Amino acid sequence: MKLPAHWAVAGHETLAAIGALSVAPDRVSPSILDPATGLTLSISGVDAGAATCPSCETRSANAAFVAVVEDLRLLFGCPSCQRLTWLSGA
Repeated sequence: MKLPAHWAVAGHETLAAIGALSVAPDRVSPSILDPATGLTLSISGVDAGAATCPSCETRSANAAFVAVVEDLRLLFGCPSCQRLTWLSGA
């Protein structure tokens, strides 16, 4: 099974490493837990890229950006500090 086009492999690997998604790349999880409330959120897309974590301020080439359906906010997955953080203003 191939990953949907909106899933970046590096972003999926980062989220799997921090325990937010299934480790198997062919088993894409359509949802993720809200780090603040624990509620299940539907994922509309995941992308990876170079960015600086808002929590630990470490720059990573494989930071994961997660778009959710419920309120169109973005989550940031950091491979360094192993956290999911809401991006303010996104």
